[in-house]
Parts: sequence; C-alpha cells; structure tokens
Amino acid sequence: MNTKTFTITKKTQLTPDVFEIIMSTDTYTPSIPGQFITFILPNIWGRAYSIAQDTIGGYTFLIKRVADGRGGSKYICDRSEWDTLNAVGPSGHFVLKEEKNSKLFAGTGVGFAPLYAQILATLKSGNTSSIHLLFGVRFTEDLFYLAEIQAIQSKYPNFNYEVFVSREKYEGCKKGYITDALTPDIIENFSEFYVCGAPVVVDSVNEKLLAWGVEKEKIFFEKY
Repeated sequence: MNTKTFTITKKTQLTPDVFEIIMSTDTYTPSIPGQFITFILPNIWGRAYSIAQDTIGGYTFLIKRVADGRGGSKYICDRSEWDTLNAVGPSGHFVLKEEKNSKLFAGTGVGFAPLYAQILATLKSGNTSSIHLLFGVRFTEDLFYLAEIQAIQSKYPNFNYEVFVSREKYEGCKKGYITDALTPDIIENFSEFYVCGAPVVVDSVNEKLLAWGVEKEKIFFEKY
C-alpha cells in the first residue's frame, strides 16, 4: 500500500456539520473526476471521502461531521490546519465518462462533492451539451456552495441547476425532493445520469430513471 502524507492547509465550516477541507501532498497524483481518497485513521482504519476539486498539489473535500457515526468524519473535521493525515488514492470507479454528451447530475448533501468535480471537468473540457444539476438538502441551514454553483452557471450557458429543500421553504429553492424533478420531459434531454448520496436517495433516483425508460448502462452512481 502506497501511503501518502496529506496536510490540511485550510478548513472552512460551511454548515453546522459540513466542512470544506483543503489538503496538500508532496506525492500528488491527478484524480479522475468522481474518485475518492481513503484516509488511514487511528483505531478506525480506512475511511473514503470524494474529491470535490483537484488542483495541482492537492485536493478539496466536502465532509459531513457525523458525531455519532463510525468516527472517521469526526476525526478529520476536528483536525486543525497544518495537521497531517495518512491516506491512499485517488481511487474509485464512479468516474466521469469522456463522451461530451448531455448529462444530468443528481445528489444530496455531501454526495454533491464528486458531482461538483465531474461538472467542472466536463464543462472545462469544452462540452457544450446540456448539463443539469439537481441538488437536495433537508433544511436551509444545510445549503452550501450555492455561490459556486451560480458562478458556474454564469460562466457556462449550457449549465443549469435546481436546488431542493425538503423540510422548509427557501427563496430561490424548490420545496421537495430531487426525484420531483425527474419527469419524462426532463429525462429525455440527457444521455448520461450521475447520482450520489444516501442509499435511499440513490435507490429512489435510479428506480425512477429506470421506470421512465433510461437504460441501466447510462446510469452511474455511488452510495454514501
């Protein structure tokens, strides 16, 4: 196992429990959009977190601190800037395809992280086909990266997005679930579908896509 040392260079709390953590490493390896890094943590072993952005020399992660979880996210989110962590990767098969065709991305919570990397990559590649994001959270306090999403839309006219808040009303967002947007009229506009989030969300999205006639081979997903 080729273990690398990562240094936390910046940590920002985005919501009550979601942190943006930027790490650098002297043994940087470019990732394929959608891949993850597996951190080797004391008494916890390996915990994998998707790369939200890949820059030369390091990576950006969006990690939800789960206080009563298995301990990985709590351990990482409680570290201070300039602390070091051991990890391996990047790795993973939930990766962006090379075809410059129309794509729909659907995710909830920090399942947004790999989708963000994939959206940036396909747009920067010169893809001028329709690119659409469905992003969902439960409460308004859970919202993050809205400014970043808006900036992408301003720069790339072929990118559009919808944000859903399931438990509250919030100006500029739709009340409900990302599955509410999956209608035949919308689905027929896309050739590939990328889905990431909690297992129940991924299963619900996949079931609806398949029910509306999307071929299984065109759906790519990862469960958190």
